[in-house]
Amino acid sequence: MKGEIFIVNIKLIGANSRNGLKMKKVIERTIDDSDLDINLILLDDDASKSKYNVKNYPGIVVDEKLISQGKVLTERELKKVLV
Repeated sequence: MKGEIFIVNIKLIGANSRNGLKMKKVIERTIDDSDLDINLILLDDDASKSKYNVKNYPGIVVDEKLISQGKVLTERELKKVLV
């Protein structure tokens, strides 16, 4: 479906942790390099951790689906998930 714009919502849970800050930079670089319309939402509360069942920070939720936790993904790994 050429020409359609897809909006991807990424939630970073544990954004203020050490690895959360690293993951935030990776996501921001991916946003800059990508032609997708990506909304980044930074969450750092226990309610979000419980809602998405995140046991280790950082947790990455893409379109309401937990895709990673406790690991800093590379740009390549993140792009693979988004495409």
